[in-house]
Amino acid sequence: MPRIPIVAGLTSVRSVVEPVGDYESISAVTDVGTRGGYRFVVSAEVPGVRGGATTQLRTPRRVTADDQKNARVMRNRYNVGDPEVFEGTVPGISAAVLGELRAGKAAELTFLDVRQVLGMASELPYTGTVTRVAEAPAKLRVLVNGSRVELAVVHAQGTLTGGGRSVTLEFDVLDNPDWPLLLTSTGPGFSTRVTRIEYPEPKGSPASIEGKLAARQPADVYGIYFAFASATIRPESEPVLQEIADALKAHPDWSLLVAGHTDGIGHADANLDLSKRRSAAVKAALVERHGIAASRLVTDGFGMARPKDTNATPEGRARNRRVELSRP
Repeated sequence: MPRIPIVAGLTSVRSVVEPVGDYESISAVTDVGTRGGYRFVVSAEVPGVRGGATTQLRTPRRVTADDQKNARVMRNRYNVGDPEVFEGTVPGISAAVLGELRAGKAAELTFLDVRQVLGMASELPYTGTVTRVAEAPAKLRVLVNGSRVELAVVHAQGTLTGGGRSVTLEFDVLDNPDWPLLLTSTGPGFSTRVTRIEYPEPKGSPASIEGKLAARQPADVYGIYFAFASATIRPESEPVLQEIADALKAHPDWSLLVAGHTDGIGHADANLDLSKRRSAAVKAALVERHGIAASRLVTDGFGMARPKDTNATPEGRARNRRVELSRP
C-alpha cells in the first residue's frame, strides 16, 4: 500500500457532481514548505447554470503549516479572485481532526458551503461534529500513478447545522496525518471522489517514465491533462512534460512513439480523432516549449480501441484516458 508523499507535482483529479452538472477538478501542489504548509492550484471547467457558458476556474491557494495541523473549517471550493490564503481553513480536514477520528472521538468541524448566487459569492457555514463510522481500517481503491491501489482511509460522517437547517456531511480521508487528503465527500448538493493521483517518481526509479523507457517498456502517462473533449493541454501537465523532455535530453539516441487513448464514452470515430489530436498536441508541446527535435517523435492515436480497464466506472475511464510512450 503506497504512502502518498506531499511533494511539488502531486496532483489529484476529482470527479464532482453538483446540480449544475458533472465535471472534473484538478488540484496540483506547486510548493511544500520546509516546516509544513503548502501551495496548490485548483482548476476546473465548471458547467454553466441551465446550459450556460462553462466557467474556467483556476485559483492559486496556500495552506499554512498551522492550519494544516489544527484547522477546524473545511473549505473545498474557491472562486476566481479569491485571496490565496483563507486563515483557519483547509481543503479537507487537518491532522488534529484526523487524530480525533482515529481515536474514536467526535471532532468539531465547520463546513463552508461556498456557491455562486446570481453572480455573487455566497458562503454558508454548517457547524457540528463528525465521528468515525467504523473502527477497523477502511480502504478505498484509487488510481495512483496509473496503477489501481487500495489506500487506507478513515470514513466519517456527522450532522451539521447552519442557516436554520441541518445537513449530513460524509467523507473518506486518507489515513495519513502528514497529508489527510479528502478522497470522497458528500454534502449539501454535491458529491466528489478522487479518481486519480499522480506524483513524480524519483529520478532513475524503475517506475519513472525514464526508467520504463530505458527498460524498453511502454510508459503509460496519466499526468498530461486536457481540456474537456479537447486537445488543449492544461497547465497542470507541465511537470510531466518536463520529465519527458528531460529523459529525451539525457538520451539523445532515443526516439518515441506518442500514442493517445480515450475512454469509451462517445462515438468511436470522434474518440479516434481526439486521441490523434491529443498525441499531436503532446509532440507540439515537447518541440515548441522544450526544444525536442520533431524528428524524434512520432504520433498516433487509438481512441477507445485499447482500454486498460472497464468503461463502466469513473476509475476505469480515468485509467483508459492516457498517453502512452514507447521506444520503437
